[in-house]
Amino acid sequence: MTVDVFVDKDLCQGHARCNLICPEVFDLDEHGFAVVLAQEVPPGHEGAVEDAVQNCPEQAITIK
Repeated sequence: MTVDVFVDKDLCQGHARCNLICPEVFDLDEHGFAVVLAQEVPPGHEGAVEDAVQNCPEQAITIK
């Protein structure tokens, strides 16, 4: 099963929780806002990505 991850740059406020929870998928840009390293989630990291989605205070992360 393939899962795609997206960060809405208009909503992200740079809390960096996603990067702390799943650094294999999320990184921070030079301004501290979330960017997706791997739009397709690496095997075994699906749960961590779901945790990142749930922990985003701005609800800026979506998965499909």
